[in-house]
Amino acid sequence: MEWFPEHVIDREEECNPPGTVVVDVNIHSGEIVSIITVEDTSYTSLMEFQSFEEMVSQIETITDLTYGAHFKLKEEKDQTYRFQAYLDKILSPIGEIEVRLDENGRLLSYLKYGDFPSPSSHSQRSLLTKEECMGIIQQQIRLIHIPSLEEEAHILVYGLEEIYIVGEDRFLRPYNIVQHNGTIVDVHQVLTWDTPLQVPFEQGNVFFQDNISLDEVKQKATHPDLLPISDEQKQLCIAAVTDCLRQEFPNDSGKWEFARIERHNGYIHGILHPLASHDPHSVFKTKCTMIVNPETNKVMTYINNEVLMAPFKEFAAAPKAVVTKAEAREKLLSRIELKPCHIFNEEKGQYVLASLLDCDYGVHAVTGELLRLADI
Repeated sequence: MEWFPEHVIDREEECNPPGTVVVDVNIHSGEIVSIITVEDTSYTSLMEFQSFEEMVSQIETITDLTYGAHFKLKEEKDQTYRFQAYLDKILSPIGEIEVRLDENGRLLSYLKYGDFPSPSSHSQRSLLTKEECMGIIQQQIRLIHIPSLEEEAHILVYGLEEIYIVGEDRFLRPYNIVQHNGTIVDVHQVLTWDTPLQVPFEQGNVFFQDNISLDEVKQKATHPDLLPISDEQKQLCIAAVTDCLRQEFPNDSGKWEFARIERHNGYIHGILHPLASHDPHSVFKTKCTMIVNPETNKVMTYINNEVLMAPFKEFAAAPKAVVTKAEAREKLLSRIELKPCHIFNEEKGQYVLASLLDCDYGVHAVTGELLRLADI
């Protein structure tokens, strides 16, 4: 919905004049999810706040949430207020609200996204301490090669691979899997074939569209990226990817591992790793992504990141490690963090309390120096 300033009589077609208020509403719940003033100009006093409490009260009215129970302020800077979901007495980025005001307290923008679950809708669990996670910490410390652009060399570093730890049972969830919002199915299959395909591979056009029809909205249709992947569709995808390899890499039978299938932007992505160039210590993993049309089960195109990593192959190789893994762990312990957070449990259909095991530092495997990984 759009509201124009009262003084605007004529306007250019398809153009909103400064001060226009654009409001997006959830068609199912009727809740306002965003308010934007064009060119950060506000002419109405209906959205003017004299105090922080008045602004929070308006947010509570719009969202039907309660401050201090469902959301709390995370930070305020230059008249921009960022709120996050508040669950188990911790702030959580599973839900966020941002409010921007001008110098007079008038609303410039409002944005709400994510989830703000009630305390009764999640699983209450206690958090583990760092001492209780020593075995997991030891397991997650990796010896990795990091290419340094400044030195044009690979640096050998002990670092911590981030992971989510859930509850007293210490259930582990990989960081990259939790960050992906679509359906994922593990495959872990080496692809082999007896004969190549003589038919040339035909590149298809891929259109990443995120538009839905009004009928789909009314029917509350599931987003394509959240649809399940059946065993039949999994096998069809494996067959399609294998055929593409037989066309494009006919001599590579047994040289590729099909790692997993992911849904992205309405397509199915097959993630492959070449076995020959697989370096367990490399921070960057060579992979080939096959983009499959879920309707035709044909590979439309593929993306090989080996080209992007080619410059690193010219860098000087890293020397052998002098520091042991145990020594590196002792140096990293004080820098390792267990950050409380919430992740969605698909089986239970609710958010559960978890800890993100993370560390911004690494240990140089030759000199033993403690390094900030972002500075390498």
